[in-house]
Amino acid sequence: MHWTWIMITGYLFLLLVVCLRVIFETHSSTKTLAYLLFCIFIPVIGIVFYLTFGINYWKTKLYSKKAEADERLLQQLKKNVPQYGQSIVTASDAAVMQHAELATMLIKDLKSPLTRNNKVKLLLNGEDKFPELLSCLENAKHHIHLEYYIYELDEIGSAVIELLIKKAKAGIEVRFIYDDFGSPGIKRKIEKECRMPALKYTHSQKSISSCWQTGLITATTAKLLSLTGKQPLPVALT
Repeated sequence: MHWTWIMITGYLFLLLVVCLRVIFETHSSTKTLAYLLFCIFIPVIGIVFYLTFGINYWKTKLYSKKAEADERLLQQLKKNVPQYGQSIVTASDAAVMQHAELATMLIKDLKSPLTRNNKVKLLLNGEDKFPELLSCLENAKHHIHLEYYIYELDEIGSAVIELLIKKAKAGIEVRFIYDDFGSPGIKRKIEKECRMPALKYTHSQKSISSCWQTGLITATTAKLLSLTGKQPLPVALT
């Protein structure tokens, strides 16, 4: 009798832990409710089923490794950023010295570095953005890294793909990643055209490629372009 109560208490504690994990780790409300009901009303089997099929151990391990690498990079940046930013502030540049106090405050309080040789251009709508995007792609000389959440093969989308293929054939390194959920059907339409060593593409949730691993970028709404033209000039479009 004594051991029976111990086993029941242990199982209830395990059930509580599993239910809490289901609630906090499962992002879909439908799946959360299904796992909870399964674990509660089908003892033992429900918990075993969730632990076997409800947890993506590979993705968890991948994110854990990435988190460790990101933490090492962050610590390195924390050491180098203040010194680099302070060297910029103390340089004899009229534009810098005019805002030296503000720059120093940003470095000390927010660890936000002041950097040189930057140029910012606001692209307020599609009419401003897409001509600039095509121009940047056309002038790329070394590499093109392109990321999109929603990508449609309409007139502009097809023009971008054709330009990526053109630059890849010219020897430019091209990497293109899109979201599997936000861009349904795009892989079937472009995979035949994009089979070349210099052009690497993948979607962010299901496939694995030599450029990006599954799950490193998920459900992002960003549009990001990084490239080099006549001068090394990274461009971000969000």
